Amino acid sequence: PRGTLITYTVVNYDSPVLPKVEGPVIYGVIKLDGADTALVHLLGEVKPEDIRSGMRVEAVFSQETKGNIHDIAYFKPATR
Repeated sequence: PRGTLITYTVVNYDSPVLPKVEGPVIYGVIKLDGADTALVHLLGEVKPEDIRSGMRVEAVFSQETKGNIHDIAYFKPATR
């Protein structure tokens, strides 16, 4: 559930694709520990000005899981 933020982008408007997410929307490219490739997912619990490439992040899981990528609600800065 942990990884490294490779790069990111900040979108300063509400997402038409994800209506539950209000801007700014932060998308990150995250390489999970032990993975060979990275994935793109939302970042949360962090201000855009506090994000940096190389920071450690951890998954925050949805309350309801369905066995797909949406089981991860977003990634936040790692606490340790």
